[in-house]
Amino acid sequence: MNFLFSSTPAWWLALPLLLLPIWWHRQKRQRTRAKALATARFLPAAEPQQQRVWQWTERVLLVLRCLMLVALIALLADLVSSSRGDTVLIAEGMDKAWAAQEIEQAHMQQAQQRIFCAAAACAPLQLAGEQNILSWLSAHEGQWRKQARILVLDYDSQVGMPAQQTQFSHQVELRLQATAKKPEPEEHHITVVSKRAEHWSALFKSYESAGMGNTRYLISTVPNAKTELIIWESAEAPDSAWRAAHWWLTDARSFPDVKIDKSFDSVHYADSAMGRIYFGEWHIAEESDARALYALWQKMRAAPAPYFAYSHVFPVSGKKQPLSTGGQWTNALGLLLALLFAIERSLSHARRNR
Repeated sequence: MNFLFSSTPAWWLALPLLLLPIWWHRQKRQRTRAKALATARFLPAAEPQQQRVWQWTERVLLVLRCLMLVALIALLADLVSSSRGDTVLIAEGMDKAWAAQEIEQAHMQQAQQRIFCAAAACAPLQLAGEQNILSWLSAHEGQWRKQARILVLDYDSQVGMPAQQTQFSHQVELRLQATAKKPEPEEHHITVVSKRAEHWSALFKSYESAGMGNTRYLISTVPNAKTELIIWESAEAPDSAWRAAHWWLTDARSFPDVKIDKSFDSVHYADSAMGRIYFGEWHIAEESDARALYALWQKMRAAPAPYFAYSHVFPVSGKKQPLSTGGQWTNALGLLLALLFAIERSLSHARRNR
């Protein structure tokens, strides 16, 4: 275990406490009451001699109590000590040749290598839920010694870039392996009712060619259950049965009962039973108009595409190193201590009731 050679070995000066249960067991636990016999008064006086006879239960209890003390000292040492040195954190299933090359370039051949993943088999470097390795490292950074270096090897599609750059008090370098897996195809169903239907269709086709090749825009004149956007450029009211998450209007008279008084970016909007209605002048003739309209479309979507991190070295912040919230063996030692305590109490109770 790494905490045996941790930066706070003074915890192990508490090992002489193991003498306490040994001393306790060597003491006479039950005092005998002596009564003089009438026939023994003529015998010479002598001090009584007693011999301690150990039973097997007492030996087992002694061993259990010594183990409990060792586990408790180890748990306290693991909780407060920063035991990890230079470390390479490697995502499960990563290409070994690529990982070895990156470790050599970073001059981390002598560093400890640990695998991390979301499965319980990767404990204690198990990522919980939607947690990525950067958020896990930020929460457990106190486990590393002050001068330790950390190299993180992960896939580029698994580490999202947070809104604010993560602050580390250690030297942390992130290196990402490009994934060969293509992004999942996306389909967007759009209904267009307009005299400029051909121009709208050409606009969305340009979005397909400008992307990563995994997005399709399916244009129709009648909405279906998958329709996300309805472009309505008519003064007439649409069918009341039509539904879509977003409506783009050029004439507010088509929804006379809806008061469009809220602002969003460069357009106005209002919520209705048929969906959110946007009202504005939709310019699609110029290239700059197409870019602006695409940016607006991305802002309107409920789930924008994630922005992934990139390979870089995090600057060492001036913040104080966080206190350790638990070492790599804290959970295991806590379970071991609880198990030993339960066994010791059960055996002690059984011995008293004999």
